[in-house]
Amino acid sequence: MDNKGSNGEWEGQNRKDSADHLVVLIHGLHGTRHDFDVLADILRCGDGPKGGVLVHIVTANERCTTDGVDPGARRVQREILELLSRHSGLRTLSLIGHSLGGIYARRTAYLLGEEGILCTRIRPAVFATIASPHLGAGAPPGRPLRFIVRVGARLLSRFSKTVRDLTMNDVSKGGREPPLLVQLADDAHVSSLEKFRAHLLWANTVGDLQCPCARSETGFVGVQAVASSRDREGHEGRAATLV
Repeated sequence: MDNKGSNGEWEGQNRKDSADHLVVLIHGLHGTRHDFDVLADILRCGDGPKGGVLVHIVTANERCTTDGVDPGARRVQREILELLSRHSGLRTLSLIGHSLGGIYARRTAYLLGEEGILCTRIRPAVFATIASPHLGAGAPPGRPLRFIVRVGARLLSRFSKTVRDLTMNDVSKGGREPPLLVQLADDAHVSSLEKFRAHLLWANTVGDLQCPCARSETGFVGVQAVASSRDREGHEGRAATLV
């Protein structure tokens, strides 16, 4: 029988000390640990006889997903470091992020690399995202609906750093740093992702207005591709117009 702790951590019976693979599940905007209850259960059922799987659902970002991608990713990083300190037998790491959680995961992988954790303390295994806006959250096609979403995004961005990050309206007044999504596509961030043995991206083919297939399945593009795709769509300002 599996046991789920109040901190979102799942362990098989008598497998606590034998777990060698840490799987971290990261929810999206306004999400909770319960978003991953079913997936966590499935992953636990797949626990093999040779070494255990420790499935951890991130809890630190509950009720605080609007303060920006970087703060959220640093909270994920702290949870992972705490787990590694408590479970000395962990040897491999997989990150699975849903929606905004996938963007958190990209930044977290970079932070862990900067910390000297990846490939030293723990080996990267699988990096997976589910309907994550790697190329930004944007307005859907269709003039009336596009206008409504644009206006709504501008209003929300006044109160949410995360919305500004995902719509590339987060450039500093002095222009000293590029938008965060562009930073995530630079060589240092991509290099951290390349350390993972496998990369999986799932996208909704229909029905996802703000994160359609082209924005979430494109993968981990470079800075040049990010900049040129914005020009190609021809949207005004710094809004994410990436395909």
